[in-house]
Amino acid sequence: MDKRGLLVDLLYQRLAAFQDRETASCLAQLQHGIEKESLRIDAQGVLSQLPHPAALGAPLTQASITTDFSESLLELITPPSTDIRQTLRVLTELHHFVYQNIGDEKLWVNSMPCVLLGEHNIPIARYGQSNTGRMKYIYRRGLAMRYGRLMQTIAGIHYNISLPKAFWHVLSQIEHGHEADQNTISAGYFATIRNIHRHSWLLLLLMGASPAVCMTFLEGRKHDLDALDEHSFGLPYATSLRMSDLGYQNNAQSGIDVSYDGLERYVETLNQAMMQVYPAYTDMGVLAQGEYLQLNDHTLQVENEFYSMVRPKRAGDSSVRPTRLLKEFGVEYLELRFLDLNPFAAIGIDIDQTRMLDIFVVFCALQYSPPICTREQQEIVENRQRTVLRGRQPGLTLLIQGAKKPLVEQGHSLLQAMAPIAELLDHACQTSDFSVAIKQYRHTLDDLSLTPSARILKEMQSNGEAFAHFARRKAAEHERWFKMHMIDPVVAATLQQQAQTSQQELLQLEQEQSNDFAGFLACYLGTSTA
Repeated sequence: MDKRGLLVDLLYQRLAAFQDRETASCLAQLQHGIEKESLRIDAQGVLSQLPHPAALGAPLTQASITTDFSESLLELITPPSTDIRQTLRVLTELHHFVYQNIGDEKLWVNSMPCVLLGEHNIPIARYGQSNTGRMKYIYRRGLAMRYGRLMQTIAGIHYNISLPKAFWHVLSQIEHGHEADQNTISAGYFATIRNIHRHSWLLLLLMGASPAVCMTFLEGRKHDLDALDEHSFGLPYATSLRMSDLGYQNNAQSGIDVSYDGLERYVETLNQAMMQVYPAYTDMGVLAQGEYLQLNDHTLQVENEFYSMVRPKRAGDSSVRPTRLLKEFGVEYLELRFLDLNPFAAIGIDIDQTRMLDIFVVFCALQYSPPICTREQQEIVENRQRTVLRGRQPGLTLLIQGAKKPLVEQGHSLLQAMAPIAELLDHACQTSDFSVAIKQYRHTLDDLSLTPSARILKEMQSNGEAFAHFARRKAAEHERWFKMHMIDPVVAATLQQQAQTSQQELLQLEQEQSNDFAGFLACYLGTSTA
């Protein structure tokens, strides 16, 4: 049997194990969480220079509303839930609460940033005077030195998903004759990650929503984009410039070879990057006049500096490094990090996207997933770049095992293979939403003018709008919607109480962590997995 036959045979063998109602019901227990980043902008569409609003809580200790790189870059976080509609409701409520507390400011609706008035007008997020807060600030200061602040203003959706233990037990019974232990579950998640890398180009094509940028983002940068108008640049067939070399890029990280063969190799190779001194960062300096400029001069200051499309995750004590949590307790869920903000959805993502993401992840978990060799890795990178820069170009081909294959044809093959999984999820969740989502995306694949990236460029052209004007208009539309649909007073009161509690927790933390930052940092950085 050839490789393709093996792939199909194993997929259908695994699908068959979920055909009875009792076994399939475990698929209703997929857990989801969403982390949504949004820039705050002023009335002119310029990045806000105001500090994080105190009414939203202390970003260090507020679990639902925090900041990312910048003081002006909000991050809204939903708790884990098996009900994706509930997850979207919570995200909507968080948006309502934010709009109640940011005055005349708005939330930018696109992944590529708003009007930026230079590097020094991008304020780094502050987290108070506790050792934990200082470490978070210094880490971001290091990011600014290493990569520049402009790149750090790019926003996105992080989609967290956990497959239930019962799912892994079914697969383990098929292949090993016993229930899955944590090592088997972690191996299953890494197999899923490898397939996500293999097939991510499809979601970048269908959901990518960053085909254009404001000229202020390109300040001092070399690029190959076309001028779309006096103030905007982009590419006619681009889907996600955020995921291109224009977005997250760095020469130091290009040399990092993190392995996804399994948990042990992943932790080992990531730790190597965190231990390796990078001469250019040494030259920048770690301390100046007793003040930290960055956490260290290593290729990665900490794990989160490594940019990847999907991360294996384990929830746990924030004082313990992520790699140690993974090594000790195994993978608990995946964080998908390649999703652009959808400017046509008030909260940056819609229900059809979440259904498609669930189908996609379950497909990647069920499909055969051998280790990725050097040649295949090169093809994965090339296919991703072709898709994000030219994905809607008529006749575009991908490289599949060294051969050129039409992108649209490959997309339909994948969606066809995912259709039975959509049906399984429909049965498990007693809905038809998943099959509807597959049908919708098949239609989009047949008519790529329906993709978010194409719709953005079409609206810009039809309205004679620059990218920034398009995004400001959509931001105003969403703001009106949130202000017309008032938040439940009980929910508002709960969020207000959470904000107040977070301020109290911050004060307590600052009292507990008031001395010896150098010792605190050395202790944290020393908690490796060795």
